[in-house]
Amino acid sequence: MKPSFCAQLLSGLLLAIFVIMILYYWYKGYEFDTRTYYIYSLLLLAAIAVSVHGLGHAYAEVNFNYDPLRTGTLTY
Repeated sequence: MKPSFCAQLLSGLLLAIFVIMILYYWYKGYEFDTRTYYIYSLLLLAAIAVSVHGLGHAYAEVNFNYDPLRTGTLTY
């Protein structure tokens, strides 16, 4: 499996957890306090960071044929 695909998959998983948490708190009727705000912010920040990192791997895979999971080095 390519590293860029793994990163995008993890980013999608983090976003799915975010949506599930939003729906769970909404249906339970919990109030939106600072603790949940920080948890939501950290989940979204982690999803963005993983996604951007995965896009960098996609660039390296296409332009340099770099796959660190397979070889760990550049292959020309």
